[in-house]
Amino acid sequence: MVINAGIVYFALTIYGDDVTTLGVDEGMNDGENFTLQIWDASTGIITSYPSNDNVEEFAGWTNTNEPQLPGYNDPNEIYNFIPNPPPPAPPSPLPPMVLKMSPAIQT
Repeated sequence: MVINAGIVYFALTIYGDDVTTLGVDEGMNDGENFTLQIWDASTGIITSYPSNDNVEEFAGWTNTNEPQLPGYNDPNEIYNFIPNPPPPAPPSPLPPMVLKMSPAIQT
């Protein structure tokens, strides 16, 4: 990951499925679509691209055994994730109740 002038640049590795583990799908197969998600460790919030309300699926994955996937190799392409709003704050607790006992009035 490189941060330059407030812009973050990084390479994302998407591994292909291991054909030697039959019956287990632990990677991408040619032609499968994929989505992008980013996790903000400071808040624990996961955001899908471009937003959780509008998740985009990407096509064209193929096992190239190279660092760049054709069609996704433009270093000037910007994927602007729209952050999710933080979860609402929990309701404020009620103030402590004070119970005052009055002395019994004797007549």
